Amino acid sequence: MIGAGLAWGAAVVGFGLSGSLAVALVFLALAGMADLISEVLRNALLQRYTPDSLRGRVSSLYLAQVTTAPSVGNVEAGLVAQLFTVTVSVSAAAGLRCRSAHTGGSQPGAPARDPGLGGDDGLGGERAQEAPVRA
Repeated sequence: MIGAGLAWGAAVVGFGLSGSLAVALVFLALAGMADLISEVLRNALLQRYTPDSLRGRVSSLYLAQVTTAPSVGNVEAGLVAQLFTVTVSVSAAAGLRCRSAHTGGSQPGAPARDPGLGGDDGLGGERAQEAPVRA
């Protein structure tokens, strides 16, 4: 997922710096492919690691973020383009995305959670114990 975020950012930087329509379209296609991969992985992680009892709540918050974030990004891009140039606006936004993907994936001390361990789900109910997988 981090690689997809970095690929998206690099493709958008390439789009912002390209001077040819054909090259710009190639970079947009690459950005779309990376964004699709990232979206599929985010949804898979959301479904896999969210407890069943919280899945609706977490999914609604995720949907709210997914629907509002592009609008906030569009406002930011418009303001930066007004203050500087369109090239600076596109390249700066993509560069920030690359930076956040890089630093977000390398945060030490993030708690790991293994959903197969069973035990208390924090809501007063017990999760079902999974059968051990033998290698």
